[in-house]
Amino acid sequence: MVEHFLLACPSYARERWKLRSEALKLSKNMCIETLLGDLDLTLPLANFIDTTHWFKPIAKPDMPRCSTP
Repeated sequence: MVEHFLLACPSYARERWKLRSEALKLSKNMCIETLLGDLDLTLPLANFIDTTHWFKPIAKPDMPRCSTP
């Protein structure tokens, strides 16, 4: 599933183009091992994930407040 999301999913082809461009600038292969293991691609990968909105923040439920006696 992760490999499909990062390398193949047609829904994110536009977003992946920028990631691929950054990898090419750095002479890096666009493979799962490189994307997940190369520190030079950390920021481009994070930007890709952010632009896809794949991991949306989960709202924290309201915490009950302690009442003081």
